[in-house]
Amino acid sequence: MEGPRRVSGQAGPWSATASFTTPEQPPAYNKPIGSWEGCAGLKTVTLVQCVWNAVRPTHSVGDMEVTKRVAWLLRGDGGGLLIKESGENVVRWQGYSFSATRICFADGHIFKIIGDAGPGGANSPSFGDNAFVERSLYVPAIDPSKP
Repeated sequence: MEGPRRVSGQAGPWSATASFTTPEQPPAYNKPIGSWEGCAGLKTVTLVQCVWNAVRPTHSVGDMEVTKRVAWLLRGDGGGLLIKESGENVVRWQGYSFSATRICFADGHIFKIIGDAGPGGANSPSFGDNAFVERSLYVPAIDPSKP
């Protein structure tokens, strides 16, 4: 027995009803951010400390504000962001899930720039070599002023 014929451009039968849930969007980081641009030209932990002093993060979203700015200031050296799909300290921004505490370079080299991150943690500035990841997890720095 042959099924019904469909004519191109005509609607077919409806699919069954389904539902799904998505994770909560992180809260906006409403805290004013100071003069982090003045940190340009600094390197390693001195740069991170300078940006951290401007942002003063207290949670993962605030940590990401530091990470975005450090990556942006290091963009001339290939600094960027690290895609991280799951686990702790993941923040959604610009259509990606990023590590809130690590920067990445085009060769896959990552550096941890926030220690003891998250609510109740010290969220302290650092600059520690954190090995290498697949280059596909690197995203070039994005202007941190973009929403």
